[in-house]
Amino acid sequence: MVAVDAGAAAVLHQPVGSDALQVVHAIGFESDELRALASAAPADHGAAPRVATRDSLRPGSALASASAAQPLLSAPLLVDGARGWLVLALLPGREIAEPDRVFCQVLARQCEQALQRSFLFQAEADARRLAERATRSRDEMLAVVSHDLRNPLSTIQMSAEQLDPAPGVPAPDAERTRRLAQRIRRSADRMDHLIRGLLDLASLDAGQFSVNREPTDLCALLRDAQAAMVPQGQASGIALALDCDEPLPEVVCDRRRIQQVLANLVGNAFKFTPAGGTVTVVATARTGHIAVSVRDDGAGIAPAHLSRVFDRFWQLEKAGRGVGLGLSIVRALVEAHGGRVGVDSVPGAGSTFWFTLPCGLAAAS
Repeated sequence: MVAVDAGAAAVLHQPVGSDALQVVHAIGFESDELRALASAAPADHGAAPRVATRDSLRPGSALASASAAQPLLSAPLLVDGARGWLVLALLPGREIAEPDRVFCQVLARQCEQALQRSFLFQAEADARRLAERATRSRDEMLAVVSHDLRNPLSTIQMSAEQLDPAPGVPAPDAERTRRLAQRIRRSADRMDHLIRGLLDLASLDAGQFSVNREPTDLCALLRDAQAAMVPQGQASGIALALDCDEPLPEVVCDRRRIQQVLANLVGNAFKFTPAGGTVTVVATARTGHIAVSVRDDGAGIAPAHLSRVFDRFWQLEKAGRGVGLGLSIVRALVEAHGGRVGVDSVPGAGSTFWFTLPCGLAAAS
């Protein structure tokens, strides 16, 4: 700044798509002066590099109306399509000469190069962080999946060995054969459920996930889902109730995917509801959408955990078996329909997971 007898300098940048100028670096200006600079940049940026003084600042701005005792030099910056300004505040009484203007232009070009390098460095750092996060997510997924596939696979192997015993070992009777076959089927179902969930997430990440929408009577869909899941609740001594505010407006949705959402939410509620409790599904018409909630009689979720329940591979320790994919898939499926998903819970008073679906033509769009 000594070269032009400047007492202060600032570099301002206006990101693409933003109307606000940001102070990238400044020296010698007070905080209120910087705020004034950000709001008083020249209204006409100009395509070619040029130098402007106070008279080209936005009319009525604090700096434009300030005393001319401390003249300002400003030059436009252009970095990757984003505008900016270099502003120099000369010492009081200093006259602006042509060499000052040339120097300001040269300094502006150097600022552009410095900003370009800075943006490239930041972009590289952001890309590196994304890559590291993706690597951690991959490693976490492999660890979880390997663990959760190993258990049902071991069950299948042991059951198969008992169905086909070594020479000299008696074959199992019909009843034991039936139990072993059921054990194999349950283990295979667990593996299939996990693999399908991983495939859904892979499709979502690749942008290849789609829903096949059709006009749907949501109450009828909920009754079908209830009938299919009642036996699962009965096996644990849990009732499954349905309260549907009929008649509901028609929704346009992928029936199979919404059944998948309900199966995940109700199945999750069964995990946390004690024997003798009730899981209740409620559907209510709201303005422009239908709200569906699944309420359980469980212990509830601590407030500190509520923001994480829809994260991939995250689950409460007391959730038991599972990978932690179900709720993240629920969120993806609901959002693919243009809806929202959330949870309300009070420790000791159970939890209510809810989602919304747009009504009628709004859902199809």
